[in-house]
Amino acid sequence: MGLHMPRAAFRLDAGAALGVGHLARASVLAGALAERGWTTTLYGQRETASLAASFPAFAETVALEDARGADATAIPAAHDLAVIDHYGLDAVYESALRRRVGTLLAFSDFPDRDHDCDGLVDANLGRRAADYAGHVPHGCTVMAGSSFVLLRSVYRAPFRSARDTRCRARNVLLTFGGGDPADATGAALATLRAHAPVEWRIRAVLGPAYPRKDSIAALAREWPSLDVDVAPADLRAAFAWADVAVTASGGTCWELCHAGVPFAVVTGGAVENTNARHLAERGCALDLGTVASLGDRRFVEGLDALMQDAAARRRMAEAARTLIDGRGAERICDWIEALSCAH
Repeated sequence: MGLHMPRAAFRLDAGAALGVGHLARASVLAGALAERGWTTTLYGQRETASLAASFPAFAETVALEDARGADATAIPAAHDLAVIDHYGLDAVYESALRRRVGTLLAFSDFPDRDHDCDGLVDANLGRRAADYAGHVPHGCTVMAGSSFVLLRSVYRAPFRSARDTRCRARNVLLTFGGGDPADATGAALATLRAHAPVEWRIRAVLGPAYPRKDSIAALAREWPSLDVDVAPADLRAAFAWADVAVTASGGTCWELCHAGVPFAVVTGGAVENTNARHLAERGCALDLGTVASLGDRRFVEGLDALMQDAAARRRMAEAARTLIDGRGAERICDWIEALSCAH
């Protein structure tokens, strides 16, 4: 008989309204498991399945009809592990799926609800395992804090040091995730066009689920200072080009930290606000406040101050590089395999 190839099911959703952050981080774990011989299958609703092509870490993608999205029996019991990264699926769903597959790993961003899982990952800054006391069952392993950030393999080898900070900065990168449901891209570009110094170059990265690609492309045709990248496979070239980035408080923050790119962050909710505050307190990023702040010319003034201060940008890059070591996926996979061996 041949060796059993372990199977992992990933249940999540993504799209223009939800963003693609859950899909992005799940794909990192799926890729790391695949390197260890696991077969990985993504289960998500139709929009999720269509976006999965931009994250080719899954061996198979299964589109679920809307009526089956909250039905644990839609995921075959033949899997050895289920990974749930979904705000809309509760502990009842997790319990039903856990009984079917045996081992369940949940991802969370805030300790505001109960889970029924064997392990839980919350990689947000400042998070502690104790924050989930009373929200997870006895014996659940809580992997909390930035040691468990899932960084794509292309970013794990730092390609830039703080010493590379250019004295004269003029390149501004805008990247607000795969969906950008609040249209931070549009707000930032409108303000930059009205108030940015003429020597600045702007590069806007549009994610695969961003709905206004055509209008931003039209803007670039009439604004020589603007370049647009649509759904690049990775952001290494954009990071190497940028003097300063402006981003949402999601997974791109961790990539920017590890890459040593000074950046400013805008937020849209309690989780994002917490991360932005911790980043600012540690000197790793400039906290610009909420997405609404992008409509204020003070956004450009704050960015300009950072652009003109090479020493501040160098300190920011040095502080940020200490946050993320790129081994989060390895640590989570080690836990999964240790639990699998114990069973």
